[in-house]
Amino acid sequence: MLWAGLVLASLLGGLVKGATGFGGALAMAPSFVLLIGPRNAPLLTVLIHALTCLQGMGDWRNSMRWTAVLPAAVTAVSFAALFAHLIGRADVASMRRVTGWVVLTFAVIQAFGWRFRHQGGFVPAFLCGLVSGATTAAAGTGGPPAVMYFSGGAGDEESRKESIRGNLSVYFALLYGFSALGAVVQGRVNAELAQQAVLAAPFFYVGGRAGDWLFLRVNHKQFDRIAAALLALSGAILLFR
Repeated sequence: MLWAGLVLASLLGGLVKGATGFGGALAMAPSFVLLIGPRNAPLLTVLIHALTCLQGMGDWRNSMRWTAVLPAAVTAVSFAALFAHLIGRADVASMRRVTGWVVLTFAVIQAFGWRFRHQGGFVPAFLCGLVSGATTAAAGTGGPPAVMYFSGGAGDEESRKESIRGNLSVYFALLYGFSALGAVVQGRVNAELAQQAVLAAPFFYVGGRAGDWLFLRVNHKQFDRIAAALLALSGAILLFR
């Protein structure tokens, strides 16, 4: 039952990530919390993303901008390590509720399409990294703040669309790659968790490839609404379970 649940959650997470460019962690987080507990769920999400972080990057690397990605990613990795240390002292029930609120909040943001409008610079990048790092440590869900940051920057709508998936691909590789490395160095990854990540990662990858195929063929607004509704339901289950 445990392994079947991990496989199905990973497939769904990959599908959502491939079709939308983000949201894989949000899709997996509630299931992982119910399957392995709120303390290990964020770590498993981070490890799966780290193992698959190069997926699709080759398709988008020419459209990304290091000046936008690097400041936010460095800040996010730093705060993810800090908050992981602080959150490690919280009780299990509180961590489950935190994950539920994070998922529910970002589901609402996704449903309404809210964006963080800014003109670039240090402050927006720092705020993005702060929130992204905190939510990565709490629930493994550092993607939505990055989506809001990269989609709300300066420039016309068309130029942002061309660069956002490339920016997100590199950002996620840095955030999850270094966060996973930090967790290993700190001794927070045991053999069982590593085994679960190695098992789940290929299914996340396969789901991602299927999502890439869907990205070119589905109505994005309708898919986003469906995904947001499912995420909201998942977050509510964690809050009221």
